[in-house]
Amino acid sequence: MLLAAALAVGAIAASWVSISEQAGLIAQNLRDFYQQVRASIPAIDRLVPSAQEGGSGIGGFAMTLGRSTAHAVAMFIIALVLTVYLLIEWKPTLEWLMAFVPPEHRQKVRRTLAESRTTVFQYVVGNVITSVMTAVATFIALAALRPTIERIWIRQQLSEDTVEQHETLSA
Repeated sequence: MLLAAALAVGAIAASWVSISEQAGLIAQNLRDFYQQVRASIPAIDRLVPSAQEGGSGIGGFAMTLGRSTAHAVAMFIIALVLTVYLLIEWKPTLEWLMAFVPPEHRQKVRRTLAESRTTVFQYVVGNVITSVMTAVATFIALAALRPTIERIWIRQQLSEDTVEQHETLSA
């Protein structure tokens, strides 16, 4: 598995120049397309100011939103890949990291990691228990309030119908 990861990293490194050139080409094509759209639709200048005009308005907001969304998606994908990798390969990764710990401190680090694992497990179990208790309490409360909520909804519907009938009669 570690060999496959190393091969994947090597393949990405070998093709990085090609990938970066293609990304630059895509970015240039997008800029050219954007300029063509701006030239063909003059009214768009009022809605989407150019970067030279300060980038405020809808254009600046859209650009900021797009960058933020792309950044968030990239960080999510990286976190997901790292999580899955560490779930699958946690023991070899732990041994690899332990190689960086001085030999005289390894026993203490292993003990600390074992205690941390126990503490984190207990934390997760506590959160699951709390979540189940909250779900049960919420279900019970909503089940008990259901008749009241239904009466309120029915009254609201009747009052809306009464207002509509009154408006129809007065017209």
